[in-house]
Amino acid sequence: MSSADSSFLATSSLLSKNVYKTILRPKAPDYEVLWVLRCGVVATAAISAGMALTMDAIVYISYLCSDFVYVTVFPQLLLSVHWKRGTNSYGAITSFLIGTVMRMLGE
Repeated sequence: MSSADSSFLATSSLLSKNVYKTILRPKAPDYEVLWVLRCGVVATAAISAGMALTMDAIVYISYLCSDFVYVTVFPQLLLSVHWKRGTNSYGAITSFLIGTVMRMLGE
C-alpha cells in the first residue's frame, strides 16, 4: 500500500505543479494547487482501481506500466546524453512524442 500511495502522490504532484501551476494557471494560489493535487490523487486512485478490476492478471498491468515508462523515458535519456544542444524542454517534449508515436506504430 505504501508504494501505491507514493505513486498516487507523485503523479498528482507532477500534474498539479508542472502542468496546472506552470502551464494552465501560473498565478494560481497555493490552496488551489492543493485542491488540484487532492483531486489528482482521487482520480489516479480511481483509474488504478479501474485498471486493476478490468485486467485479467497483474502481469499485464506490470507490462503496461513498464512499457509506457521505458518508451517515454528512454528517448529522453538517450538524447540528453548524446545530444548536448537538444537538452532543453523542447528536446524533452520532442523525444516524449517520438517515443510515444514509435510505440503506437510498433504494435
